[in-house]
Amino acid sequence: MNERETNAAHNYKIILVCLMAVGIASIFYFLPAQQDPSSLAANLNSTGESDLTFGQNQDSDQDNEKDSEILIPAVPEDNEEEIKEIEVIPATPKDSEFKAVEEIAEELSIPNVENDKPTDAVVLLESQKLSTFSSAQVDGFARRFYGGYPYDKAKYSVEKWKITFTTTHHNNRITTGNALVYLPIGDGPFPILGSAAGTTGIDDACAPSRENVAVANWGDYEGYNAAFAGQGYAVVFPDYSGFNDTDGLHHYFVADLEARVVLDSLKAIKNLAAQINLPLQDKIYLSGYSQGAHSIFAAADIYKQYAPNLPIAGLITYGAANHTVDLLKFNSNLGPYLIYAYQDLYGKEVSDPDKLLQPRFARSLVTDHKQCIGSVGNFYGYDGSKVYSDELWSSLKNGTVETDFPQFYEALARNISGYGDWNFPSLILQGSTDNITPPEQNVRLLNRLCAEKKPTTYRELASTSHVYTRQRSFKDTLTWIDAVNSGQNFPNSCATL
Repeated sequence: MNERETNAAHNYKIILVCLMAVGIASIFYFLPAQQDPSSLAANLNSTGESDLTFGQNQDSDQDNEKDSEILIPAVPEDNEEEIKEIEVIPATPKDSEFKAVEEIAEELSIPNVENDKPTDAVVLLESQKLSTFSSAQVDGFARRFYGGYPYDKAKYSVEKWKITFTTTHHNNRITTGNALVYLPIGDGPFPILGSAAGTTGIDDACAPSRENVAVANWGDYEGYNAAFAGQGYAVVFPDYSGFNDTDGLHHYFVADLEARVVLDSLKAIKNLAAQINLPLQDKIYLSGYSQGAHSIFAAADIYKQYAPNLPIAGLITYGAANHTVDLLKFNSNLGPYLIYAYQDLYGKEVSDPDKLLQPRFARSLVTDHKQCIGSVGNFYGYDGSKVYSDELWSSLKNGTVETDFPQFYEALARNISGYGDWNFPSLILQGSTDNITPPEQNVRLLNRLCAEKKPTTYRELASTSHVYTRQRSFKDTLTWIDAVNSGQNFPNSCATL
């Protein structure tokens, strides 16, 4: 072997060793942290059950700082078993071939919500099983998410899937929707739980399904979804319209677009269950956190026209943000998302950043809007006078947006959700120290729902901030669903108004 060959062989060995080292490091990077199960004992009573009583306020010593909907990770999961990975099951349309969205569009009769033309025509384009979690691993996710708050041990192991399906966008354009699905492994039949995310951002990189809790915790949606799947719910968790789309922009707080993808994801999980022979109950519950509450109320508002055959049994909201004007008033860190999204959808004559934002933020909004939820709080801050234009901030404080910015207000008003023609039960869970969606906002919502004869349970959680409403109310949610599911009486707050 000559000197050149010797050097080449030596270099090759070095490269091979480096690649092996990188591979080993990657494996350890993705392994979950270990947690001593005994560390949680102090947070539960002697039986491991919750000390919470449904319908009463409890005290909490949680930090109530304004936190931009970012959940502080509680306890690492203790996944002691290896997660089984990746099984791809392609969808099978009538001709057994994968079809482009444009081809499917020619075959489907997609409804125009305004024209009241319902359809169940949603095609499951692709389904991919990503992982299988044992019940112990599901408990690890729940422990991470709920931390010291009580939760029930998983009754089922869980499969995690990713699905792609047809849905509709602005002007009834056919596009694709994406969702993660968490399915209990068992005989069933299982009720469906639609799970809608809080704000994560509006750029494609901020899609809820892209959350990586180890890098940036936007709400630990995997922990929430896996915990409910472990209790025997078939959970579907859609990305909002515009995420994972060639358009690359989520039109934030546009009620109709949120509603369509939520409803179509419910049709898609039914298609997936039929494909894999998983029995489902004829009952669907929708749960939404913050922006997610806006989305599920919007879905309720149009379901009679868009998806009348879906058996929706009830709504559960955590820190509901159903009111667009209130969103701007109380969340100046999120206002630029809405202003940019409305400009993109409705035009600059409706939503003009130059008129609605301070000049330094208006100038750079074309790039700044790409920030995900983890950074916008520090970037914009929470002082509306420093984010919005002087005129808009004055209008928000004085309640004169309608007269000062009539076109912008019209767009805001048409996207307030929850006041449509529906009558199934709803559970509103509200933190008493929530400064993102303050209690007075949801009390006003309660009064409106009760005035419209919608059966509503309102629960205010004492000393609880926005991000902990889900953690504080796991038991309450299950108790309420069980009561509705079995036809029992549940607390109706409207009776006391």
